[in-house]
Amino acid sequence: MVAVQQRLQSGEDAESSRSAPADEINTLPELTTVRLICKKDLIGLYSAAGFEMVGPSDVEHGKDPWYEMKLKLSMQ
Repeated sequence: MVAVQQRLQSGEDAESSRSAPADEINTLPELTTVRLICKKDLIGLYSAAGFEMVGPSDVEHGKDPWYEMKLKLSMQ
């Protein structure tokens, strides 16, 4: 559901859009948690958007490890 474009990974666009995915997801009342997997270099981006580290993911794709993160959604 959430996809990060290269231009949003750093710079002014990243600063202005960090909470946009979380804000959009919060409009879906049936969701309580969002989980994602990402590479190490994106952990900071997702942490800044409110995601917490779960730990290394079991997913094996490519040579680099994946990390699982979660975002607990506020109740409306």
